[in-house]
Amino acid sequence: VVFYSDIYALGKPRASFTPYIVAKAAVRALAEQLTVELAPAVRVHCIAPGVLAWPGDDAPGAVSDDIKRATLARTPLARAGTPEEAAKLVRFLVLEASYLTGVTIRIDGGRALR
Repeated sequence: VVFYSDIYALGKPRASFTPYIVAKAAVRALAEQLTVELAPAVRVHCIAPGVLAWPGDDAPGAVSDDIKRATLARTPLARAGTPEEAAKLVRFLVLEASYLTGVTIRIDGGRALR
C-alpha cells in the first residue's frame, strides 16, 4: 500500500490550509497504524511530496512566478520535482524495497530542511 501525504503535514503548517493538513496528517497516521496491523503480509508506505508539478497558469490554484521563485529558493535542488519521479519512488517501494515498511518518505528536493 502506498499513501500520499504532504511535507506540510510533517511539521511545516501553513495558514488557511487546516482541513487539508489535518487530512494529510491522518493519512500518515493511517499508514503507520496499518503497518502494525497488516504486517508481515502487507507492507505500507507513505510519501510526502513537496512541489511535483505546478498548476497551469490558467488552472484553479495557479501559482505566481514570485511564489515559484520563493519556493525554489528554499529547495536545495532548486527545481520542482516531476510526477515521473514520484512514480519511480512508488515503483521502488512496491517492487524493490522488500524490507521497508511504515515510514514516510519526503520527496521534496530537500525543501523540508530549509
